[in-house]
Amino acid sequence: VAAGNLAAAQADRQAAEGAVTAARGDVAAAQASLNSAQASLNKLLAGATQFEVQIAEKEIERARNELYALQKQRDATGNFLEGQLGAAEQLVTIAEIRLQQLRAGAGAEDIAAARAQVALAQAGVQTAAGRLAQAEAQALRAAANVSIAEAQVAQAQAKVDSTTAQVAQAQAQLELLQAGARPEDLAVAEAAVAQAEAAVTAARNALEDAVLAAPFAGTVGAVLVEAGELVTPQTTVIRLGDLSRLRVRTEDLGEGDVNLVRVGQPVRVSIDALPELEFQGTVASIAPFASERLGDKVYDVLIDLDLPADSGLRWGMGTFVEIQMK
Repeated sequence: VAAGNLAAAQADRQAAEGAVTAARGDVAAAQASLNSAQASLNKLLAGATQFEVQIAEKEIERARNELYALQKQRDATGNFLEGQLGAAEQLVTIAEIRLQQLRAGAGAEDIAAARAQVALAQAGVQTAAGRLAQAEAQALRAAANVSIAEAQVAQAQAKVDSTTAQVAQAQAQLELLQAGARPEDLAVAEAAVAQAEAAVTAARNALEDAVLAAPFAGTVGAVLVEAGELVTPQTTVIRLGDLSRLRVRTEDLGEGDVNLVRVGQPVRVSIDALPELEFQGTVASIAPFASERLGDKVYDVLIDLDLPADSGLRWGMGTFVEIQMK
């Protein structure tokens, strides 16, 4: 199909080039006609030259001489030469009229006719030039179509070459399969598989490292880094809390009272932000080691709270804890 399109495009281009050549010939012919009409007009406007007037005068003189010779012959011989004399007289008259016309110059109607002929020739030149421009544009379009068709042929040929190469490759693979795999080929293939598996494992590990997984299900209370910020393995990124079970941490159990507190003891908790409410809880854990706080030895205590669904308690609120001693 592409080859057929190329042949048709080339034929169109040749036809367009022929039309351009013919149009250029028409322009040249129209220009020649214009030049001839302009020359005739210029001649009429310029009038007769002195040389043309002298020729006309000589023609009158010759016609008169011929008339005089016939008259003398008639007078000398007595022959009647009226026919010849009349013809000679007409020649004299014609020559005189021609001289008068030359001296008088062209008439207004002749000049008008010559100007009209020049205008007609100019219109012919413009028409021929328009046809030439149209033919040249058609030739350019035909040349562009040839280029497009040639590109299509090249593309089709490239596709044929690619398909041929694929067929050759498939045939070679078929022959290899039919011949059976060599041990060294199997070893290379196994090594490639192992390398690919290692790459997959590395990619999965990298993907897992790119995901920040929470250690438990909960609610994000704060995000401590900005998007695009570089963090180290020890950087705290978010604060996560399990709000399904709220706890209170107290850090002021002194070393003199720690032996009086046991896990499971009841606790009354009041909230600074909710002064009208009091919550019940139990001791969940007691830190095994003391810590320094304002110069005193204190132990951290975690307290589990028994809360209704609409308690209004929020993460981070200040509390007052009273542990009921046994």
